[in-house]
Amino acid sequence: MPYLPEALPTYTFKNGAVATIHRIGQMTIAQIAQGVEKKIPAVSVPTFTTDMGAGPVEQPNPASKEYQQAVTDRRSQVNMLTMDKLIDLAIDIDIDQLALSRLEEGMQRIDEPIVEISDKVAFIKHCCVTEGSELSKLGALIRGDVEEAADAATATFSSDVPGPRAEPLESAPLRGALLA
Repeated sequence: MPYLPEALPTYTFKNGAVATIHRIGQMTIAQIAQGVEKKIPAVSVPTFTTDMGAGPVEQPNPASKEYQQAVTDRRSQVNMLTMDKLIDLAIDIDIDQLALSRLEEGMQRIDEPIVEISDKVAFIKHCCVTEGSELSKLGALIRGDVEEAADAATATFSSDVPGPRAEPLESAPLRGALLA
């Protein structure tokens, strides 16, 4: 039987931009994360000196607040760069160059330049994503998390169907009888 790939999911951002999502396998995600881990230097564990009578000895101090904060900051950098690479690899979108240029010029003017791995990532993160939950929805679509992906996709549909309407009271016993 020939391979018939399923249709690629799409995600519509609040600004109207539509992205096509290519699912990325877990092994590819792991390889990207491992590569990022190697590129961002690990944080060195600080030490403190003790002297129990046999001379000074350096001891590791992983409980240092500065060290704990540095580990947290590094983990955040790894997660963000991994997500950026996944976005760049998995998402197809038409970049609105005018919107991106306007934003880049404005950020440059206020001395906060946008530094991203590609124009695509810059456009998605800075022009399209308007709330934090959108990144997690994109992540679910990229990973192929079926339940989360379905919720993310249906959240972009506009509802032109009216909500539930009241049914006449006389039909209630009949419906109850059919269920019994």
